[in-house]
Amino acid sequence: MKGSKPAVLLILLLLLPVLGGAPAWGGAAPDSGETVVQYGEEQGKREKNGDRKFDYVIAPIPVVNPLLGTGLTLAGALLYRVNSNDNVSPPSLTGVGGFYTSTGSWAAAFAQKLYLKEDRYRILLGAGYFNLFYDFYGIGFGAGKDERKVSLDQEGALFQGEILVRLFGRLYAGPFYRYFPTRTSPDGELRDALIEIGIPEPQLALDIGSLGVHLQHDTRVNTFNPAKGHLFDLTAAFQEPSFGSDLTYQKYEASYNHYLELSGPSVLAMRASGCYASGDVPFFDLCLLGAKSDIRGYSVGRYQDRTLLSGQVEYRRNLYKKFGGVVFGGVAQVGRNLHDFNSSSWLPGVGAGLRYTVSEVHKLNLRLDVARGRDESALYVSVGEAF
Repeated sequence: MKGSKPAVLLILLLLLPVLGGAPAWGGAAPDSGETVVQYGEEQGKREKNGDRKFDYVIAPIPVVNPLLGTGLTLAGALLYRVNSNDNVSPPSLTGVGGFYTSTGSWAAAFAQKLYLKEDRYRILLGAGYFNLFYDFYGIGFGAGKDERKVSLDQEGALFQGEILVRLFGRLYAGPFYRYFPTRTSPDGELRDALIEIGIPEPQLALDIGSLGVHLQHDTRVNTFNPAKGHLFDLTAAFQEPSFGSDLTYQKYEASYNHYLELSGPSVLAMRASGCYASGDVPFFDLCLLGAKSDIRGYSVGRYQDRTLLSGQVEYRRNLYKKFGGVVFGGVAQVGRNLHDFNSSSWLPGVGAGLRYTVSEVHKLNLRLDVARGRDESALYVSVGEAF
């Protein structure tokens, strides 16, 4: 599915979206009475009418992936308020999950999200373990297009912690730390091919320790299914020996989501994102198309390099009671730097999907999307919107 990023990406892609919806953080900060009323009273009424202080999701979800095969994800999440008198904070979440596929790939993960003190503090803790069998295509646009690949068996673990503090208004900032030991085992005769395709042998066994900073400006009203507002997200991660990393490199990621509430009811959701990695970057921590909330229709890791830019638009509409539908499209480019981008290397993705509300209290949807990329099609089944 991708390189060792499968932990950060397979666990945080196939599991954490199930455990908490798409973008990890959400909810409006109480910098104005209007915002507090929008989130606090409206959400509080839904919870009161539902006569429950918590909600839960148990989701058996099929896995259909061109690289990992077919299988099943099983995840459960409990949503609740740490302080029942706090109607400003979004609901906190505790979740566990795992999956197994026909290739023998499997993973398990735990996630804890806490929203405290009227959304003044946002804490994320996560841990997971994985063993994946997947194909690696190489680095750069040409590698993904040529379809040359080698088969890898990769296992590892992921430990992550983050705390965000509201500085003022809806602006949050804070540090995060991630520790990511991983081991990759190709077939013996493939070692020369690995080096040729872009994986130096020393990168087959690495420990990566990252210390970074996360900046976020968030005006969304609902955590799991935003109808208005925006989310700006910026992270800078630094991998150094003093942080427990075998390699020294830097990675920067930025995204901007904007939501417009239309009549219908319907929502127009827009997203732009970018990624840049510099230094001695391992093959599994490059900028990966199809990762996180970016262009659908691509196997994660088929197109990857040091630089990535993408943009997409999605139209969401309620169809009947708990059912809804979406259509979406976007484009992206990958390259070593911006000079590699050109008119012949566009990576488009278009598709449509269905939604079914599994939690009316939190407006949480089961998501089924079908997307077509430049070279292949992909099916997505998850809980929570793509972005």
